Amino acid sequence: MALKNCIIFSLALVVFNSCNNLEDVDLTERSTFIHFYEKSVNYKGVTAEQLADGYILAGNLENEVEFSSVITRTDLFGNVVWEKIIPNSSVSAIKVIADGYLILGDSIQVDTEAAQVLDVITTKSRLIKMNLDGDILVENNFYNKNNLKVDFHGDALNLDASGNIITVGNFQDPASTAKTFVAAHDPTTLDTIWTQKYSLIDRDYKNSKSTYVAPSGKIIWASSAEKSVQNNFRSYIAVPSVDPNSTFVSSDFFGVAEDQFYNAADITRSDLGFAIVGTYKNTQGQNSNMYFLRTDPAGNILDGSEKFFDAVLSSPQSILEKTESSTQDTGNSIAVTADGGYILVGSMVTTLERGNGGKDILIIRISPFGDVLWNKVKGGLGDEEANSVRVTSDGGYLISGSTTINGLSSAFLMRTDRNGEILN
Repeated sequence: MALKNCIIFSLALVVFNSCNNLEDVDLTERSTFIHFYEKSVNYKGVTAEQLADGYILAGNLENEVEFSSVITRTDLFGNVVWEKIIPNSSVSAIKVIADGYLILGDSIQVDTEAAQVLDVITTKSRLIKMNLDGDILVENNFYNKNNLKVDFHGDALNLDASGNIITVGNFQDPASTAKTFVAAHDPTTLDTIWTQKYSLIDRDYKNSKSTYVAPSGKIIWASSAEKSVQNNFRSYIAVPSVDPNSTFVSSDFFGVAEDQFYNAADITRSDLGFAIVGTYKNTQGQNSNMYFLRTDPAGNILDGSEKFFDAVLSSPQSILEKTESSTQDTGNSIAVTADGGYILVGSMVTTLERGNGGKDILIIRISPFGDVLWNKVKGGLGDEEANSVRVTSDGGYLISGSTTINGLSSAFLMRTDRNGEILN
C-alpha cells in the first residue's frame, strides 16, 4: 500500500504540474507550491488557513461506512508537522485562535444493523477545541437528547465581540424539512450559552460554510432555500440576519420568482458589506455557472449586484446572462482581496474549448463590483476541485481541495501569487 500511495503521489504531482499546461512552461522552468496529502481511502480537503509559520488543513476521510476527520499542521513548505485523525467524525470549518484551533463538524455514529435505512448513519454537531500541538482539550456535541434520530450538522463558526463562539448548522427530522440552528458557546468550556432554531415552510435550509457577526452584533450567514419537485431541485438564496438569542429572523432573498436552482456555498465580509458565491443551474441540473452576489452591511441584497461566470465565456469586460453557459461550473469559496475585490474558486468540467480532462479548478478574480479581472483554470487528467480560498499575507492565495485519480481522492494545498500563478 505504501508503494501504491507513492505512485499515486508522483502521478498527481506530474498531473498538477501539467495543469493548464501551466501556460506551456516546462517543468524545469517552474518551482511550485502544490502539496498532496494521501491516505489509503478517499481523503477530501475541506478548508485551510495560513499561520505565521505554516498552514493548517482540515479534511475528511470516507470509506463506505467509516468516517474520520483529519487536521494537518504543516510548515511553510507544506511539510507535515503533525496530524490528528479524529475517528467517527467529519469537519466543516476551522477557526484559528491564539492558543489553538476551533473545529466544527459532526460526530458520526454508524449502525449497519439498523432497521431503517435512515438510521444507519446518525450525526450530532460537534465543536472541538484543540491546542497548538493537535491535542483535543474539550468538545461539545449538539443534538436533540429527546430524539437521537434527528441528524444535526455543524456548518460554520466565528467569534462575537465578547469572544463567545457562534456556530451555525442544520438539523432534520426524517419527517420534516431541514432547519437552521444558531448557538453561542463559552470560549473555554464550549458549553452552550444559548441556541435558537429557524425554519422555512416547505423548504430545506442549506447553509453556507461561513458566518459573520456584524458590528451591530447581528449574526449573518447565507443559505439556500431548497425544494424538490418531481426529482427536480429548485432553490433561492436567503441571507438571514439575527440578533443573539433572538427568536425572530430577518432575511433578504434572491431568485425567489425564478423557479431555478441557486446554492449558497460561501459568504465573506468586506468594507462594503457581504458577498456570496455559489452555483446557479436550471432545475434539470444543466447550464451551471458560478455566481456572485453582494449585500449591504446589514445583509440586504443589492439589486443588480448579481454576476454570472463561465470558465470559457468569462473574460475582462464580459457580462454574462445566467443562461449563457459553455461549461458546467461551480462556485465554492470566496475571499476579499487587498484592494476590496474578490477571489472566487470552484470547478469547471472540461470542454473542447478549455480544460485538461475531467474536472478542473476554476479561479476568477473580480473587482469590488464583480467585474472580471482574470480567469484561470488549473487541473490535470483527474478530477480537481477547490473547496476553499484564503488571501495570504503576501497578497497571494491559499487554495485547498481534492484531486481524484483512478477513483481515489487526495487532499491538496496550493499557493499562488496574486495573479493566480502557482508559486513556491
